[in-house]
Amino acid sequence: MKSKKRIVTIVLICIIVLGVSMFYMWKHFTNYNTALKANWEISIPYQAQFTEIYKKDSGSTFHGDGIRYHVFTYKDSTYISQMLDWESEEKETIFYGNYSNAVNALLDTIDVPSEYRPNCTNCLFWYNSHDDNSEIIILWDKDNYTIYVVESFL
Repeated sequence: MKSKKRIVTIVLICIIVLGVSMFYMWKHFTNYNTALKANWEISIPYQAQFTEIYKKDSGSTFHGDGIRYHVFTYKDSTYISQMLDWESEEKETIFYGNYSNAVNALLDTIDVPSEYRPNCTNCLFWYNSHDDNSEIIILWDKDNYTIYVVESFL
């Protein structure tokens, strides 16, 4: 009788440990930072204590192409300032004359409301692209403790 109780206890402990492990793995793999790291080899530092306040995309597709948009607030700007080599001057993207035009055109495509759009004149920028013409523009609004991430995958 004691051995049955012991076996049941061991099985329950294993189930609980497995459940907790799966929860943390799911949380890690569905974290947007994981996608940023995989696609662009960058991430938002956890030490900045960031929180996602808005996200929108063009919908899922077979090839993973489309537009993705995320807005984050954070508490500690020290880590954000060190995150990337931020630029104050706008430059050309693959398809647009400058970062602001690209951001506005992409956000128009997915119907992002004005209250969740960046005021580009108040932002610093970081831009990158891939050989397949996929692009990312990250905007940092220091005064409002906000980061805007716009991705376009082709």
